[in-house]
Amino acid sequence: MLAVLRSLGPGAPAPRRLSRASRQQALAACEELRGAALLVFANKQDLAGAMSAVEITQALQLHANKQHAWQIQACSAVSGEGLYEGLDWLTHALKNPAART
Repeated sequence: MLAVLRSLGPGAPAPRRLSRASRQQALAACEELRGAALLVFANKQDLAGAMSAVEITQALQLHANKQHAWQIQACSAVSGEGLYEGLDWLTHALKNPAART
């Protein structure tokens, strides 16, 4: 399992906030991680200016990702909203490896 945690405030410009998007591309290129489930928490949804799940999906070009099952989960770490839903998806994806490819 690989976890990359990154938190950038909603005040940061979108290109800066997603300048680490190349990590997702590196994930796709890494042979050892082929077929891995990819969960992206779209945190800070409780703050004005937070990127939406759709914006993050487009910025990371996840629709072009055919190597990984993926999920963008809108959430707020402060309130806990969306965290369990994301972890539920990840649990299901890990229990059903055939569904990930």
